Amino acid sequence: MALSITEYRCKLINLILFARSEEDVQRFIDASIKGLKECNLNGHLILRFVERTVQDLDGFIPGNSDGRQRNNIQAARLQLSQLKEVLQGNTR
Repeated sequence: MALSITEYRCKLINLILFARSEEDVQRFIDASIKGLKECNLNGHLILRFVERTVQDLDGFIPGNSDGRQRNNIQAARLQLSQLKEVLQGNTR
């Protein structure tokens, strides 16, 4: 059974939160976008996926003691913001 786009986004967020490094965060994001493109998902839907992922990450407040999750969230938000700019240029 295939994952819904919401389940796919939740899976990505969990991978981001528990990644061991910023390189892993980048790899997970790249792989998820590649997977969406391989499914021939419309560019507007991929852009919305990126926007919703950023929104979800913005709403997540890691515990004060977990610096790794904070770093992962910051790295993901930066990469997703850059990806959003690229996607917006491609969908116009």
